[in-house]
Amino acid sequence: MDPWEPNRGSNKVFGHYEKAATKLGFGVIKQVRGGLSDGNRLWRDFATVDGCGAPGAHPHCAVEDPDHDKYQEVVHWPRLAPKAALNAVTIISLLKDQNRRKGRV
Repeated sequence: MDPWEPNRGSNKVFGHYEKAATKLGFGVIKQVRGGLSDGNRLWRDFATVDGCGAPGAHPHCAVEDPDHDKYQEVVHWPRLAPKAALNAVTIISLLKDQNRRKGRV
């Protein structure tokens, strides 16, 4: 599987994500993940943005082993509702953009 490369479709989706964050009063940081992303399986066929899941620490880790610097995934519950709102506003923005392009608005 090839690492996820910067591409036009993903950049466009991230633009909507960034505008939604601004609308909600906070910012997002674009982070290149290279070979360490679930998006590696999708980016060639679909515009993809990673990091839209639950906010927290130690993603995808189910092991607690401090000797090897491994800690179980943690969700920061107070940040869950703002993240869900960000995703919802982004999806609405993408749908409106799609409808505009198809002349439905």
